Amino acid sequence: MRDGPSVQSIGGKDLIKDTLEYLPAQVLPALLNIVFLPLITRYLSPDEYGYYTLVISVVTLVNTTTNWLSISVSRFYYAYSETNQFSSFISSVMVSLLSTAVLTAVSLFILLSGLKNTLSGVFVRSFFVAFFLILALIPLDTFLGFLRVRRQIRWYSFFSVLKVLGGWLFGVGFMLLLPYRVEALIMGSFVAVVLTLFFVGPLIGKELIFSIKNYSGSLIMEMLRYSFPLLVGNFAAWILSFSDRYILQIYRGAYEVGIYSVAYRVAESSILLLLSLFAFSFNPLIIFVWEKQGQSAASSFLETGTRYYILLCLPAVIGLSVIQKPLLAIFASPDYGAGALILPWVAFGIFFFGLFQRFGAIFSLHKKTVPPVMALIGTGLINICLNLILVPYFGYRAAAMTTTASYVLLLGWVALGTRKLMVWQFPWRTLLRAGFAAAGMGGGIWFIGQWIHSSALINLLLSIPIGVILFCILLVLTKEIRADEFRAIKAIFQRGFNKELLFR
Repeated sequence: MRDGPSVQSIGGKDLIKDTLEYLPAQVLPALLNIVFLPLITRYLSPDEYGYYTLVISVVTLVNTTTNWLSISVSRFYYAYSETNQFSSFISSVMVSLLSTAVLTAVSLFILLSGLKNTLSGVFVRSFFVAFFLILALIPLDTFLGFLRVRRQIRWYSFFSVLKVLGGWLFGVGFMLLLPYRVEALIMGSFVAVVLTLFFVGPLIGKELIFSIKNYSGSLIMEMLRYSFPLLVGNFAAWILSFSDRYILQIYRGAYEVGIYSVAYRVAESSILLLLSLFAFSFNPLIIFVWEKQGQSAASSFLETGTRYYILLCLPAVIGLSVIQKPLLAIFASPDYGAGALILPWVAFGIFFFGLFQRFGAIFSLHKKTVPPVMALIGTGLINICLNLILVPYFGYRAAAMTTTASYVLLLGWVALGTRKLMVWQFPWRTLLRAGFAAAGMGGGIWFIGQWIHSSALINLLLSIPIGVILFCILLVLTKEIRADEFRAIKAIFQRGFNKELLFR
């Protein structure tokens, strides 16, 4: 139960290793979201996809508040793992899980009962199915949080892929069989979550799941005090990311919501998967370094992690911005093609949000969760105001631009707020070199696009590998990638394929 890294083992190599092992958990679900998108957009009109997006955004909103236990597990597991309070900590998590599920069920039931006569039929039916999906996600998120913090990364990746793949397979099957297509997609996600929960439970262990006798009210309050500001921050982040859909619905209709949401999903699935991949490996490790090795080591690890984040995500942003049209042409039906122009705005917005998370880790280490929450609330309110002013006139184009501007403001706000908490060196040299390499890569991809006009697929298949190779060559020429880093990656792959078991 207390598996974890040794105190002396954490460093850049561990970050690379964990990032690579999280690769299936992030890349495959994102690829599945893109692979199934052409099929979904074939059967769902932009209006229907708009309704589906609005309902799923509500699921995301509720999930941001119910996943406080996963947040607490990530932050406090190592703090209690070597103490005599560990069993009490586990019991407190399980009691909190049951309480959260009951409170969420009652609250959603009251909400649905009050709104059922004011919403359209598709919303009422979809929200009813989403009700059960939300309740199933509460224990699953908590259990997956334990897998993450125990660094059972390959099991975590397996179940993450199973949840997404099953959701799409069941969803498409139900959509082909049932007359209500939006509701069918959500029902597919519910069935997949329940199936995943059925398999992940035995891995967690019944001694953990049914450990409720030794719970501590003080431990629960400590977790709540830490998590509550983050939940408020998650809500503010939801406002920053999803409120524009509802403003679009009010002023421009479900059709533009659908166009905007499909383009947003393509960009999000391409860039956010890298951001999430990095965060899933970086966040537990920096907390471990802070708890076991101290502030100086954590400062150095933060610099290393930020450097790797830039090298991983910046070229993806530039590449997506260049191949926006063929990318959307492949992964969505022609009815959604007008949304291609917002892909660069979305990609850069997600990149800036990832940099915000690197600075935000400093607040987390010091257990100061209020400042980043205030930043999220402030920029969220600014985003709403900008959308209310601009969306009625310029539609989804304005929604994409205001979101990116808000993320830039959020990054600057938090960067200034962390200066007194931790002294660390932001990798400006890496940013400049990676920017140069990414710009050169983008020029090469653009040339390919000018050369190939007949097939978007061929354009894409040539652009991606050539872009990766060109970016790596330019990094080597600028001496940004060191020889020891190449050796570390090679060693990880050799160990992973030759010596380690498939799951651990």
